[in-house]
Amino acid sequence: FSPDGTRLATADGSRIKIWRTRRNNRRGQLDKIMVGHNSEVMALDFSPDGAYLCSVDINGSVKIWNPNKGARGTELVTWQLKDGGKILRGQTIAYDPEGVYVAVGTQSGEIVLYHLLKLKPVRMVKAHKDFVAGLAFSKDGARLFSTGGDHLLKVWEFPEMKSLITAAATKEGTEILGKDLK
Repeated sequence: FSPDGTRLATADGSRIKIWRTRRNNRRGQLDKIMVGHNSEVMALDFSPDGAYLCSVDINGSVKIWNPNKGARGTELVTWQLKDGGKILRGQTIAYDPEGVYVAVGTQSGEIVLYHLLKLKPVRMVKAHKDFVAGLAFSKDGARLFSTGGDHLLKVWEFPEMKSLITAAATKEGTEILGKDLK
């Protein structure tokens, strides 16, 4: 959903559909179809102000769109993840609260940080031994949290991407253990 709740972005194969939503009505209306990916779109996320939409396909093509411009939206930039880095379906995209950076997690365990104003990638870190399963920023934007297929939770200083905390849950899931935790 867009931050204001008035739009919903869905993936339909390689196409992105933008729906208008109504608060008191369970039916949405198809607003536009955005075409530009050559393979299945796996992740979508609106920027905090709703001005941009980031999409990533299964072959690692990252696109930034202006979903508000034109009948089919406007593709602003396309990046290719290093080595054709694959991603998994799920929350592998996160915008910082200011909407200046977007972080993308890959199936190979990397986090790639893109600067939206410069329209280029600015940093990449090997975050997990396995795929990146989820990304989220703290409300103040000072930290990026990542989870991975290696069953670890990591906390990163942002935007430097310095690892601050690595933790894992016990088998019972009742405690979090980590050498970095005090």
